[in-house]
Amino acid sequence: MLFLSTEKAKMYTCGWTVNCSARKRECQYQAEVGRAETNTITSRERIAQLESTTSSLWRAVSRIQSELGHVQDSTLDDIASTARHDTESEDSDTTPIAPPTHLQQLFDNEYVDTRANGGSAATGSNYERASSALVVKARSRLQHLIPSKADITALCAPSLSPSLEWISIYAALFPTINMFNTAEDMITQHDELSTAGADPITIAGLLSTTAIILLHRPADAAPVPGIENPTSWIKHVNDAVEQVVIKEDDLVCSVEGIETTLLFARL
Repeated sequence: MLFLSTEKAKMYTCGWTVNCSARKRECQYQAEVGRAETNTITSRERIAQLESTTSSLWRAVSRIQSELGHVQDSTLDDIASTARHDTESEDSDTTPIAPPTHLQQLFDNEYVDTRANGGSAATGSNYERASSALVVKARSRLQHLIPSKADITALCAPSLSPSLEWISIYAALFPTINMFNTAEDMITQHDELSTAGADPITIAGLLSTTAIILLHRPADAAPVPGIENPTSWIKHVNDAVEQVVIKEDDLVCSVEGIETTLLFARL
């Protein structure tokens, strides 16, 4: 059935399958329902918003690094400027030849790079990010807690072998690259860790290992001359390692840093 809409003077076809005239029913006028207006955002606009937000985050990271005295990575400014240029570019209809630098940086970096092998490469990139002031501060605080070589030797005496058994068990459960797998390693590296160029992460490993050995010593064992109060010394070690190594992402993000974190958790 065809009927006329009085509002817009348009002809509409009745879609009702029942014959209204045969059933003596009045035909109800139908009005065209307009499509609801919604604010749709295109994919290009969403990408532009993401690029703008990412650029702002990189600039914030750069500002925080400057305030903390860290060495500012020159690529941060390039990333931020590239994101800003991509967002403000008038030629937004063209397809980019290469992915934006700031988005590529999210995935193409040493934190998630599985191609790098060896501890030296990880340590090198680690200290490139860490400021010299941060490394010197960590080294200075940790070296003040290193017991004398005589004290280390006394703690690792063969008569106290039960307190050293955990080292071999720990090394079997968690194979390490740069930590101490035996008591002999602790004695051998003691002098090196007391020098001006010692690695603070390795020093933290020595201190944590020594603290765990103290915790495993028999109650009737002879006291260590250089550690008059083992409980207080262990607490100082725990606080120092946490503050200058565990809480510093620039130091702990390497393989050696992860190993030290696991050892710290054991302590």
